[in-house]
Amino acid sequence: MTEPELTALVRDVVAYVATRPDVIHDVDDAEGLTMRLDRLMAAVAAVDIAFDDADYPEPPDDANGYPAAVARMNERFPYMGYYNAVTRVTEDVGSDSASVGDAIDDIADIVGDLSDYLWRVEHTSAADAVWHLDQTYRYHWGLHARWLQLYLMNLRMGR
Repeated sequence: MTEPELTALVRDVVAYVATRPDVIHDVDDAEGLTMRLDRLMAAVAAVDIAFDDADYPEPPDDANGYPAAVARMNERFPYMGYYNAVTRVTEDVGSDSASVGDAIDDIADIVGDLSDYLWRVEHTSAADAVWHLDQTYRYHWGLHARWLQLYLMNLRMGR
């Protein structure tokens, strides 16, 4: 997987989620989101990662970006909502209680991290952008994507 191929996948996810005007009315219509997330996560796992130790600026912190993204996701995916999420998956097996996950927050956070990647592609270097995408996948948006996929799978199964 090359950086241009990865960037094309990221742009496709962001466009599908954040810029298309149509409303996704039910979980069956959201299959495009699930497939795009699958392809993107597989691509992140397959891309060569090099660390660029140059000192680059951080992406701009858009204070209004998150609330606007949440509002847009609520319009685009009106059936999505809260779900049970287990936070301590590998500790105290059998004794953890559920916390509350939020599918709209998951999508907004994923789009936020992917948008930061696209900013880095344009303003820093390919190596810097890919390294940060991999790190945010491992420690942030990847978990949101996995929870979101599990939530969507359970909706499809009628649970």
